[in-house]
Amino acid sequence: AFDGARAFVLGQFTRCPIPDGADFTLEQMLVDVLGGFGLPIYSGLPIGHEHRNITWQYGNQAAIENSSIR
Repeated sequence: AFDGARAFVLGQFTRCPIPDGADFTLEQMLVDVLGGFGLPIYSGLPIGHEHRNITWQYGNQAAIENSSIR
């Protein structure tokens, strides 16, 4: 599913509960799982269903420069 991927981009995770007593966040878990691919991982971007929401089209190309999406 990730053939040709050059990075992973994670949005902001809200209303995504983790198990009671967990010593990790959802972001930490995803970074741990995706880290094995050896690709850069960017997280906390304003994409998804938050108040500040940059449109992100699946499969479209984008550039991340100096923490800004173009």
